[in-house]
Amino acid sequence: MLEDFPKDRWQAKLGTLGDAGTAVVLNKFVIGWLATLTVQAKRSDDPHFGTTCRLCGLDKETNWHVLAECTHPTMVTTRRELMGKILGYISKLLLPPGVTKLV
Repeated sequence: MLEDFPKDRWQAKLGTLGDAGTAVVLNKFVIGWLATLTVQAKRSDDPHFGTTCRLCGLDKETNWHVLAECTHPTMVTTRRELMGKILGYISKLLLPPGVTKLV
């Protein structure tokens, strides 16, 4: 199943987009406009267009499913690594005056 997931294409694309392009792609991801199978099905004329996740095969492939719910081992590992990086960046941020911790 992973061979169908265009990871290399997106990594290469994000690397060439620069800050503005990366922001556009990330915004599309956050608001659910990336071309997951569910989004592609809405755009398709084919009433039988499949929307089942290409990785786990358990649910519809939506932005939220890929970001938070997919149980495929690769996605679980990727999410954990990503959250570790995000928390690392957050922990380096200076807190505003008067704030003692992030909740």
